[in-house]
Order: sequence, then C-alpha cells, then structure tokens
Amino acid sequence: TAPVYAADNVDVMTATLDGKGTFHGMGVILAQISCGNFTDKKIPRRKVTDEELRMHAIPIKPIPKSTADLKALESVILKDVFLTTTMLALPPLATVEYLRASAALKDRSLPQLSGAMRVLTKSNEFPGRHNIEFLAIIDLPSTDWSCIYTTLLFVEQHHKKLKLPGRPVCTFDQPLWQKSMIVKAKMNIDIIILLGNFHCQMSFLGSIGYVMKNSGLEDAFISIYGEKSIKKIMNGKSYERALRANSLAAAALRDILLQQVPADKQYAIEVAKEYFQSMMTNEDETPFTISHTNPKVEHLMEVIHEVRESLSEQSPINKLFLTFIDMDDLKDYNYISERLGDWTNYLKSLKLMLPYFAATGHRAYTKCLNWFVQEMEQLDDETLRTFQEECGFVVRRTNTAFAAISPDLCIEQTLMASVKGNMGLTRGRGFTEINQLIWLLSRPVVCKLDETMRKLANEEITEGHSGIKVGRKCRIKRDNKDLET
Repeated sequence: TAPVYAADNVDVMTATLDGKGTFHGMGVILAQISCGNFTDKKIPRRKVTDEELRMHAIPIKPIPKSTADLKALESVILKDVFLTTTMLALPPLATVEYLRASAALKDRSLPQLSGAMRVLTKSNEFPGRHNIEFLAIIDLPSTDWSCIYTTLLFVEQHHKKLKLPGRPVCTFDQPLWQKSMIVKAKMNIDIIILLGNFHCQMSFLGSIGYVMKNSGLEDAFISIYGEKSIKKIMNGKSYERALRANSLAAAALRDILLQQVPADKQYAIEVAKEYFQSMMTNEDETPFTISHTNPKVEHLMEVIHEVRESLSEQSPINKLFLTFIDMDDLKDYNYISERLGDWTNYLKSLKLMLPYFAATGHRAYTKCLNWFVQEMEQLDDETLRTFQEECGFVVRRTNTAFAAISPDLCIEQTLMASVKGNMGLTRGRGFTEINQLIWLLSRPVVCKLDETMRKLANEEITEGHSGIKVGRKCRIKRDNKDLET
C-alpha cells in the first residue's frame, strides 16, 4: 500500500583525466509497504548472455516535442497563496518545542526536539515500514527532456504492470520537478509529481543563513563546529550540521526568552513544564492532542508573546533574532509534519515558507513551491485520502512513528549510497552497460539478504540522516555542552 516512486540524477566518474567516460543518468526507486515474506526458494546460479541482460534495460523514448515548445509555461497561472491571520499564528504542533524548552530550563536530561518527539509519538499508529526496490538507471543525462519523458512513462507503466492502487506518485528535486511538470502537461501523462522536501529544507536553511549573515551567528557556530564547515552550514548544503546548529542556536535563544518572563508570570512556565512531563509519560497525551484552546499552552504562548513584544521594541538586533526564532519554528514545523507523515500540516508549512523564499532571493523555489501547493490543493479524493490516512507522500525505513522521510532523501540514502559505496559501481569494476545491468538486477535480492541479516543480527536501520540516535544519553550530553558554549 501507499507506493511512492522517487527519481534523481546519478552522476559518477565525473573527474576523469580527459573528461571522457563520465556517466550521467537518472535513477528510480519504488518504496511501498508490503506484507510479503522472504521466500526460502533457492535461486539457481546460471550464465546469461549480454543480449539477455540488455532486454531488461530501459528503452529511451525520444520526446515528440521541440525544446522551444517544452520551455513554454504560458498555460501555468500561479495564483496568490492565501494566508489568513490564523495560519500565520504558530500552529499547535509547533508549540511542542516551547513546552520542551520550558521543561528543559531545570531539567537538562531532556533530549532536543527530535529525540523528544520520538518519545512523545512512540505509541502513535502508523501504516508501517516501507520496502525499497531499485528499479532502473536510465542511461541519459537527467536534464535531457527525453530522459524525463522516459522516466515518467516508465513509472506510469511500472505502476500499471504491478497493479498498484491509485495513481502513480513520483518525487523529484526542484530542477527536475519543474521540467517533469512541463513534460507531464505537454504529454498528458497521468502521474502525480511531488516536490522533494529534503532539498526544500536545505534551501530554507540557506534562507535562514542569508537572513542571519553577519549577525554574529557564524561566530557562535565556530565555537562548536569547524571553521571550514561554517559556509556550508549557513547556505544549508551541509544539511545535518545546519539542522542541528540552527536548532541549538534557537534553543539557546528560547532559553533567554523564557528567562525574561516576569516573576509574577513564572507559574505559566511551571504549568507548561508539568504538562510536558506528563506528555512524556502518558501515552494518551501526544502532540496531536495539543490545541490552542488548551489553557496551559494558550497561557504560555500569551506570556511568551508579551515578552517578545517587549524585546522587539528595545532594539533592531532583537527583532532580527526574534525573526530567526520564527524561521526556526517554521523549519521545525515542516520537519515534524514530514516525520509524522501529516499531510495537512506539511502543506501548511510549505505555504508559510513561501514569503521567506521570496524575500531571500530563492526565486526558483518561490515559483515552484507556489505551483506545487496549487497543484496539491486540486488533488482527487482518492489520492488525498492516501496522503492523509496512509502517509503516501513519505517513506519510513524504520518501524517508528516519528521516522518518515521525504522520498528524495530516501533515494539519496539507498540508491545513491549503494552506487557510490564499497560494493557499488564506482569501485574498480567500471561503469559499462553490462556491469550496470548486472549490478542493478541483483539489487532486489541483495537488499532482501541485507534485511534478513540485519534481523538475524538484531540490527535495525538507524533513524536519522547521519545515523546518530538523538535520544541517547551521550547525544543529550553533547547537545547540552554545545548549548552552554
């Protein structure tokens, strides 16, 4: 159920001595929740000819349109995204960090937001864990119009061949997404194309870095990160480091914000602390049960709002760092929505990101995100139900509720890592057509063997992008040390 495809460019051996013999193609994977068991049927070893292997290669379908026709976007009318005052207020799901910060003022044993959310959502129901299948590597540059056309046709035909439910769903990063939408419209291909949220988050982290440039934030990051890594943290290219650095900086600022609460209103922090501690131990209290009508949350946010108003009137630098907190709140809101597979909140977070992309000069994402949101608001009822109830727009690689990731991150962690890893195609065996086909056709069996060996060794795939579990005591200790620095 809830099958989702992902496609991304595969660029290997790009630094050859003479610039020849490089490979640029398009890789495709399928993630779906399957209840099937691994059969004990023996697979006989046999010799195959090159012709038999080539029969499994993906045939290139030249697109029957001129490049000039495909570049035209006259038929796409981007509408203004309607943001109400209610939408601009901090969503209930995003107030979890303020509850955690209130409790963490006196209890430094609490993990940061990601670790806390894993505890808070441990009893949440979720559809299940996805199986990842490597489908194809198309031997044509990914930016070529015929490559994109071939990819979309392959996904559509593969979906029909397997008789999968609903309409096919495929995820691309921003440059490929824009071209794919044009090809889809021009060639009338019945497929839903998602904009990869992993690359969207990286771009938003770059927007935060743009706003906070020369504010002193780089100097704060140098105290816990290497000097040469700061540039990539500020532009969002070093994703995991940027995510953690911004979260720690915002957590330190929230601590300062809470310390400015007047003595006669400190009880609001105490009530919020007790409420958060009860959420950590009571399975009936989850982030989904939080609402603005909850008097404990409502009163805390009112007190914080009063402190923010007072600080913003004191100096422009205060306004700047309060804007940084707002952007980090929005980043957390998008992150939590994706990790939980909450389609409604996820779409809302993207709408709220749009003004920041426009203000920081991210024109490509401003245009494409507006277009994407507009398309997603016109989904058919069946696809909308799949996204809302079955989390059909994300992939889970572990049996945990707070572990959903964007398909464009999944393909980076699986196919791209396999291609360039120790047993991949770029490790001494060459990248000829036959070697590529042998490696690709063997992946389903190899992945099943890997999964079986992991179960035998009681070793699950790590939850985070970097493989570090953020709820462990050693990670909490390191976060607290860096937070104090």
